[in-house]
Amino acid sequence: MAIKAGFAGKVFWKADQISVTGTYAELKLLRDVQVESSATEIDASSRASVFKKTLAGQQDNSWEFEALYDMSDDGIEAFQQAYMNRTIIAVKVLDGPNTTGTQGWHMDVAVLKFSKSEPLDGVQTVTIMVKPTPSNTEPAWITVV
Repeated sequence: MAIKAGFAGKVFWKADQISVTGTYAELKLLRDVQVESSATEIDASSRASVFKKTLAGQQDNSWEFEALYDMSDDGIEAFQQAYMNRTIIAVKVLDGPNTTGTQGWHMDVAVLKFSKSEPLDGVQTVTIMVKPTPSNTEPAWITVV
């Protein structure tokens, strides 16, 4: 098992759906990434047992990125435009560069949050939150080949 530093992770994007041919670009001004993943609980209990039984239901996943605010950056602008226009953007959230052997999520997403922070004693940043959206391609955990 190889332990990877947090800063090794990368986010790649393209301003269209996965099914449309195009090139992915790295979101270069990225700072922190938070992945939230949980499943709904389905009650599968019966009177046959005194123990409550649970099945895992649908996954509820979201990805939140913090990046430096620079509207001249193509990536920041692409996520802002996807948020403002309610359009789909394809993303790869990987544990390293977009090269053979790297793993992570690949999905079409809706941008549900594009918030700007202007701290008095710090740099301006944006927080971007995405979730899977209906498309021709299901979200998937991939190994880059």
